[in-house]
Amino acid sequence: MIQSDLKQKQETDLARESAKNWEKHWAKVSAAGKPMFASGIWGGFKKFLQRAGSGALISKIIRTEIGDSSEGYVLEAGCGTGYLGLQMARSGRKTVLLDVSPSALAYAGSEANRLELKPPRVKGSVFHLPFKDAVFSGTFNVGVLDHFGQQGRKNAALEMLRVTKPQGKVTIVTNDVRSYVHPYAMKYAADRGRWPFGFKAAISSLQAEIPDLLKDYDVNEYSRGFLSQFEFGHYFLPPMGALKALFFGTFYFCTWPFAFLNRFAGQYLVTVIKKGDS
Repeated sequence: MIQSDLKQKQETDLARESAKNWEKHWAKVSAAGKPMFASGIWGGFKKFLQRAGSGALISKIIRTEIGDSSEGYVLEAGCGTGYLGLQMARSGRKTVLLDVSPSALAYAGSEANRLELKPPRVKGSVFHLPFKDAVFSGTFNVGVLDHFGQQGRKNAALEMLRVTKPQGKVTIVTNDVRSYVHPYAMKYAADRGRWPFGFKAAISSLQAEIPDLLKDYDVNEYSRGFLSQFEFGHYFLPPMGALKALFFGTFYFCTWPFAFLNRFAGQYLVTVIKKGDS
C-alpha cells in the first residue's frame, strides 16, 4: 500500500471512529432529555452568571463573525445538539443544522419544537455536505475539525467553502495549542477511561496548516478564551455527581466579573475565511 493510500485509510478510520464516539455521547445527552435553554428569571440569571464560560464566548464569536442579517441561510456543519444554530434561529437567522449523529439531530429537533422553531435538520458528513455549491451566506462549526487529521481538516474546510456563497464567511473554531488546561485534563480523563471523544488535536494555525487551500482567500485567524479554558478542569473530576456540579457552580460564580479576560489567547483558535466575488 503506497503512503498516500495508508494516510487516506487512517483519515477514514479516524472519521469513522469520531462519528461512533459522538453518536454514543449524543445518545446519552438525548436520553437525559435536559432542556438546553433555561427560561424566565432563572434563565436570565444563569446566562448572566455564565458570561465567562465557553458557551457565552463561542456564541459571541459566531454571532460576530456570521452577523445578524436575516438574508440567506446559515449552515452549522457539525451541529451536535444544535445549541449555536438554535440560538441563531431564535434571533431570526435562517439556520440549517447538519450532523452525522442521528441522536444529536433528534435532540436538536426536540429542543427546536420546545422553542417553537423549525430549522431544517440534515443528516450528513462535513466531508461530503449534501448541498449544491454556493447556497449558504455563512457556514460554521465549533469543535469539529480538531477531531480529524490534517487532510481531514482540509477536506472539511474545502466542503464548507464550496457550499458558501461569494462574499460569505466560513468560520471554524478549534482547540488551540495556547490552552494550558485542556491537554492535561484530556490526558487525565483518558488515562482513567473517562474521555469519550477519541482523538482531538491542538492546532496553532489552520491557515499555516493548509496554505495551499487558503492562499486565495481573505483569512483572519485569532485566539480567544484565556479564562474559559479553566472550565475544562471538570475533566479532572468524575463525569457525574455533586463534585462536578459544585465545580461548575463555583467556576461561574467566581469568574463572571472577569469575562473580559476571554479576549486574550486561550482555549479556542478561530479561523475566519471570507470568499471573494467568484
